[in-house]
Amino acid sequence: MSDYQGVLALSVEAGTVVLRSRRGTDMGLVFREIVTAAGRLPDATVIDCVM
Repeated sequence: MSDYQGVLALSVEAGTVVLRSRRGTDMGLVFREIVTAAGRLPDATVIDCVM
């Protein structure tokens, strides 16, 4: 199993990246590398996925 299992949604709004688990928990501090990379995405980006 991956350490990322259960992380389902990432959004970028007004330069702020939010990474949430399937239960709505903010996972940004746990997966900083994803948040940093996602900061380069344009505003209003939403990624819904299973990692």
